Amino acid sequence: MRRYLLYLAAGILLVLCFAALVTPFLAPYSPKQQFREFSHSPPTRVHFLDPESGLPARPFVYSNTDVSNSRGSISSERTGDRVTVRFLVKGVPFRILGVNSGTHLFGLEDPDQPVFLLGSDSLGRDLFSRILYGLRFSLVVGLLSIAVTVLIGTFSGTLAGWRGGWVDSVIMRICDLFLSLPGLFLILGIRAVFPLRMSASNTLWMMVFIFALFGWGVVTRVVRGQVLSLKQRDYVLAARTMGASDWHIVTRHVLPFASNYLMVQCTLFVPLFILGEITMSFLGVGVQEPDVSLGNLLIAARSISAMTQHPWEMAPALLVFVLVFCFNFVGDELKAPGWVRPQWW
Repeated sequence: MRRYLLYLAAGILLVLCFAALVTPFLAPYSPKQQFREFSHSPPTRVHFLDPESGLPARPFVYSNTDVSNSRGSISSERTGDRVTVRFLVKGVPFRILGVNSGTHLFGLEDPDQPVFLLGSDSLGRDLFSRILYGLRFSLVVGLLSIAVTVLIGTFSGTLAGWRGGWVDSVIMRICDLFLSLPGLFLILGIRAVFPLRMSASNTLWMMVFIFALFGWGVVTRVVRGQVLSLKQRDYVLAARTMGASDWHIVTRHVLPFASNYLMVQCTLFVPLFILGEITMSFLGVGVQEPDVSLGNLLIAARSISAMTQHPWEMAPALLVFVLVFCFNFVGDELKAPGWVRPQWW
């Protein structure tokens, strides 16, 4: 049963990664596009049955009209004006995978009538589109950070374990220095070195640099321990006797045995880095408006009144929970003693 849950969690992660890859195509609007007359609009209901005949029909929505009540101006459904949902519609131009396009997955036949699958925020921006773009940024930060972390940690750990001596001592003392510092204070302290306001691309690389400094020490220590153990094995000594170079022995006989650990470490570090990015953006020292990430999306739902009056603004929190839970579940299952990799792995 747990094996099927593992595959389900891995499938969810693949779907989310694919959605992040093709975000401009899936999102009907730009994350900065505003519909001021539809501020705090609730999620739009998509109908699939004809109300008169009760038979399946082309997806449609009812046009919206502003209605004021005690909770402010919201948008409510007005029956009678049906607007058909169309697929592969023209919209805001974008560039994806090196190709310029302006075709979006879905939209309404009336371009002046927006569709908000997950509602809108205070400025009338589509929350569904903003969540997709926020997921894209947070996933890129997490995946790039773990790639750099594993690269640095594997190199330094292998060098320390294989060479030994003063090289091992210097690398391990630097590693101990970073591991002795509290993680959150280390991240915020390094962040203080950079300017407060930065572009989205500069913020991304800044976070990758910070998280790599935070995580390389953990990878280094474990890889070093495995290298120290493996370099005394009989097959490694036999390869040395036959004249194999250090590079050949390390890449063909030592590092492949560390791949299981590195795979598990990736699944455990990625959610940690994603939560770090979300925390920094939520505190106002990460991604800032008008750029979007899952962290600054949660700022709108930081108060009880906002959660009760506009509960759809909690959707980013639900996505964060699913994302982190799936990564942690996959990591826990991969490091379980009974885990055996499939033949295609």
